[in-house]
Formats: sequence, C-alpha cells, structure tokens
Amino acid sequence: MSDLSLPWAYRPREFDDWGFIRDATGSLAACARGDKGVRSHDGHRAAGTDPYGEYAAFIVKAVNSHDALVGHLRRVAIHACDDAALELIHRIDGDIPVLVGGTSK
Repeated sequence: MSDLSLPWAYRPREFDDWGFIRDATGSLAACARGDKGVRSHDGHRAAGTDPYGEYAAFIVKAVNSHDALVGHLRRVAIHACDDAALELIHRIDGDIPVLVGGTSK
C-alpha cells in the first residue's frame, strides 16, 4: 500500500458527493456504493445524510489502519518467533502466494 497517499478521508470537502473518499492529496481515491434496500434517496436528501456513509467509513478505517496492523503483526511474530505468524505477514505483504484449495491465488 506504499503507493497510496494516506490517510484517506470520507467526504472531507463540503460539496463531496455521497460515498466520496479522498486521499491525503485531496484526490478522489474511491467512491463507496451499495444496496441497503433503499428504494428512494429522497429521505437521505431531505435529512442531509449519506446512504453510503457506513460503507465509506468502513473502507477508510480499513485502509488507514492497514500499515499499523501489519506492523503490529510483524512485531508480535518476531517477538514470539512464530513461523505461522511470519507466514501470515508474508502473505499480507504479497511476498508469497496464498494457497486456497491447493492452488495459488
């Protein structure tokens, strides 16, 4: 994830549309969408709420915490000298392929 400008932010600009996620430079990084069974967006427009806000907040939290989580796993694995934890870190970092059902993904 080193090529991303972190941290990301959910709708940091006053006129950002629903679900907009921007990177640290202010560029549009992603746009959250989903179907929560909303038939009409009129209620959200009237209330000034974002029907995709929950999804966008989740994405931002996941992206912004990725490096800290990997760093924590690395420290735990090194401290414990746990081969399984070290293997998991390598898979997260993309150093080795993840085997799923006997095939490499």
